Amino acid sequence: MSKSRGFTLIEVIVTLVLMSILAFVFIPRNPVQSVNSVGLSEQLLADIRYVQSLAMTRGERYCISFTASGYRLGRGSTCTTPIPHPATGSTGTVPLGNGSLSWANLPNNYLVFSSKGVPFTDATMALAADATVTIAYSGGTKVIAVSPETGRSVTQ
Repeated sequence: MSKSRGFTLIEVIVTLVLMSILAFVFIPRNPVQSVNSVGLSEQLLADIRYVQSLAMTRGERYCISFTASGYRLGRGSTCTTPIPHPATGSTGTVPLGNGSLSWANLPNNYLVFSSKGVPFTDATMALAADATVTIAYSGGTKVIAVSPETGRSVTQ
């Protein structure tokens, strides 16, 4: 009786399945790529509401300024004094990774809230129409609208 040398088909399949599972678990992933437009829009929406609540509770103007690749929280009518982000403690720009921002009805690229929570486009000009901030990412596009007078912020 002779012994055959080699692997059976079942052994080969089981080995391939185990290697696939291990590769899936241990291949490093880029965390920026796992972020999507929904998560980014929810974070930005929370930060807009945070800035508005700071303005109302502290009785002075707070703002959020936008760039194509991120945004920054600030104090004052012209958004020149940065404040720390509540989650990171950083006063720098909150990056969007591979995402991008665009906005409408914000001629100075920032949104200012008065001590009453009213949105302004600069030191003296109250928001006349909904301000919109659009987040584009590989996972899709989301729009955040800020209404005039009340500053109510919603994701559309």
